[in-house]
Amino acid sequence: MRENTGAKMPLAGVGVRTKRDSHWVDTRHNGIGLEARWGGTGLESRAITGGLSRRRPITIPDMMALARVLLAPVIIAVIRAHDRLEHAYGWAFALFLVAAFTDFLDGYLARRLKSVSVLGGFLDTTADKLLVTATLLALVSVSRVSVWAALAIMMREFVVMALRGLVAVSGGFIKPSMWGKIKTTAQFAAIALA
Repeated sequence: MRENTGAKMPLAGVGVRTKRDSHWVDTRHNGIGLEARWGGTGLESRAITGGLSRRRPITIPDMMALARVLLAPVIIAVIRAHDRLEHAYGWAFALFLVAAFTDFLDGYLARRLKSVSVLGGFLDTTADKLLVTATLLALVSVSRVSVWAALAIMMREFVVMALRGLVAVSGGFIKPSMWGKIKTTAQFAAIALA
């Protein structure tokens, strides 16, 4: 194997500097990148994520976001069964409140347990968008929400998701902001009252 004495090598869009010793070389770009070193078997590398924890593959907050994703079709089914299920809207309301509460709880737990992760940030925002979109579609199907209001909200959600995807492709990550949390709270409150 040829020795690399510090020349830059492209690896997944990130320049990696390596040399033949046991020191890890940090190659962060916008907080995300690789660490590389020459080991006994050649070049070794590992991903780094700018201080975001990656100790566990899936955390309790991540599981809560996945639970929100799984609750979305249940809420749709309950809303759609309004003519066969007594108090269907009440049950759907309760399930939606549980899902909305997990949104606030997972963020709190991620910060408290220091288990903030790129996966968690992605799951959290994706789960919110799926929950909102699924519930709006179900409410439109039973004439509880205007199709135009639902369309405006869903178009905004998909534009934001596309922009986040573009940033992710370039190696970046947009952390959830306070404005996003306020918007999500307002959406959850409006949907719960529908």
